[in-house]
Amino acid sequence: MAQVTVSTNGLRLLEDPMLRDVFAENGALVALQFDSMRDEDNRILRGRAMYQQRMALLEILEKEAIPYSFVATIARG
Repeated sequence: MAQVTVSTNGLRLLEDPMLRDVFAENGALVALQFDSMRDEDNRILRGRAMYQQRMALLEILEKEAIPYSFVATIARG
């Protein structure tokens, strides 16, 4: 297998260092749901404001050298 990618909203990764260790040890790519920088859009698309948590997770992923990409939901609006 060339690459493992896991799509996630990132909340568990933010709170669980052991889970991040699994990603780092196995070279798994975090496909982070990142729909908007505006919390009102996130509430519509994901049911809650998540911008601050996502930004905190990005800092951690960078610090721990865990690869990531962004996945966005596109909505007519």
